[in-house]
Amino acid sequence: DERLRMLQEHIADHPKVSVTYFRPDGKKKGGLYVTVSGQVKRIDTYKKRVIMLDGTAIAVCEIMKIEGEFFSF
Repeated sequence: DERLRMLQEHIADHPKVSVTYFRPDGKKKGGLYVTVSGQVKRIDTYKKRVIMLDGTAIAVCEIMKIEGEFFSF
């Protein structure tokens, strides 16, 4: 995804973004959409996760959209 590539290129700046992703329910079929906002700490390319500065880990395959002022240049 283009936005993930842009984040990776500027990861040292810890860009602030809002990430909407699908969080599956661990006990039954289904889940819910969650939006988290914060600064990106790193992108774990091995485990395919976006790690936020607060420790939140989001699986890349579950991301629906990434937004933020960072992308409006």
